[in-house]
Amino acid sequence: KISSPLQGRVVEVRAKLGDRVEAGATLLVIDSSDITAAYSEFVKEASEMEYSTRAQELAKELYATKALALKDLKQAENDLIKARAEFRRAKERLLSLRIPAQELEKPLAQQRITSRFEMKSPLTGTVVERAVTPGQSVGSDAGQVLFTVADLDRLQVVADVYERDLALVKVSQVGRINVEAYPGTDFAS
Repeated sequence: KISSPLQGRVVEVRAKLGDRVEAGATLLVIDSSDITAAYSEFVKEASEMEYSTRAQELAKELYATKALALKDLKQAENDLIKARAEFRRAKERLLSLRIPAQELEKPLAQQRITSRFEMKSPLTGTVVERAVTPGQSVGSDAGQVLFTVADLDRLQVVADVYERDLALVKVSQVGRINVEAYPGTDFAS
């Protein structure tokens, strides 16, 4: 069962009911303002950290030449610690929205982060349920299942056996199963 990790509007659905999907295949694309806001915060905090780093280095140089009080040097160091913490928080927020870490390691000018989020299948299997359409708003509620992907290569069969027939069933016994979806076809187990 696959739910969206963030809020947004579905702009594209790439998987249909019955499609075979590989692990990592894109199921749908969401346009999310969550990503835009988180990235804006990340850029702001990166700038603040860069400014605080330069201010602390300058304060260190000025203190070494006795042109700055120790109190001001300590304030610059404290500001840098706060800026680093805020930057880490902003980066963790983007990572929680599944922005690739390698993209965030690039210099800001080279980062290609958009408001579009590609939701991918966590496993290889068949789409057995699809409850989403283009244009639909989705939330980050785990109860809102958008897709169900199942591995149908191996299935478990649950059977009701009458008490009087229990002696006829043995562990590891081979059986034949037929289902309404495939009339006239027997499946060996």
